[in-house]
Amino acid sequence: MRATKVFIFAIIATVCYSLLPLAADDRNLWDYGPSLEFSVLGPAALYGRAASEARWGVDGSAGGFAHFSIPILQGQGILFDSNNIRLGASAKTSSDMVYFSNWLEIEPIAFAHIKLEGGFGTGWTFGTGTSPMVGLAINPASDFLPIQPIPFGGLVWNASISLPLILSLEYFLFEPMARLYLQAEPRIEYRALSAAKNGEAWVWNNDSGMNRNGWKFSPRFTFAIRPPLVWGLQYLGFEGGFETWLFDARSSSPSATGGWGSDLLIWDVSVKTQIAIDPWNIFIVEASVGETIEWTVATADRRFFGNRVFSKKGVGFKGLSLIYRYEY
Repeated sequence: MRATKVFIFAIIATVCYSLLPLAADDRNLWDYGPSLEFSVLGPAALYGRAASEARWGVDGSAGGFAHFSIPILQGQGILFDSNNIRLGASAKTSSDMVYFSNWLEIEPIAFAHIKLEGGFGTGWTFGTGTSPMVGLAINPASDFLPIQPIPFGGLVWNASISLPLILSLEYFLFEPMARLYLQAEPRIEYRALSAAKNGEAWVWNNDSGMNRNGWKFSPRFTFAIRPPLVWGLQYLGFEGGFETWLFDARSSSPSATGGWGSDLLIWDVSVKTQIAIDPWNIFIVEASVGETIEWTVATADRRFFGNRVFSKKGVGFKGLSLIYRYEY
């Protein structure tokens, strides 16, 4: 009986495939095009501070993307007939930052991938007054002065490795029926600002100084359904995950004493849908909520996380994103 269950699970697993086909036609070896994004950001996304200081805002970006596939190591059977090496790159600019990224995804077996990503970018401050859009900034020398927006304060770079594991029921269901996808993606990332010292807080893309040089564990989970007989609706899904620091940052300052370190974990959940007007014009709508960290007002802008005093956790609106993408 157990062998039968294992065999059934193995059959289901062999038809697993990346969620990429939901966004691009896999018959094309080369996909590229522009994309536009408009976001409404909530207090949690902009500041992550006490509600009395939080403000709403808007942001937008424009960019382009390209990716192509190289069929390799393909064999007989549904375990190996879709094997590919995929390479991709993208460039993005917005009111507060410019960023370039690339990735390499290896598919040794249908339901398990290996993905390597890397990128770099910098930012500038856009706008004046009490709430400018801050792309990149570091603190002044004094630990007790507020974070000051410093345009082009350095270069942000990151590298990550993830292992997407995908379950799909697409090939077991008849065309009129719904198709289900489940993806779990464990991910480890290193992110750093070249101008920041060890333990120094820095601002990146409106996050109110919630960054520091170091390693993070940030797995993502996705459940998506492709409804039958709905014109243009490619999928409707839920995506969630959490992030926590690794290695030296874990001993920086636990949340019981300072709101940082080994027992600090922040989660988020979003609802996402993708609509295709035709095979080339794609619209994506995503709404997100997540956990926020609030420091005491007197210590919220201190340079070292160990000197910030934890106030409480809360749940806030992260943002509503409207994305247009053109694909060849």
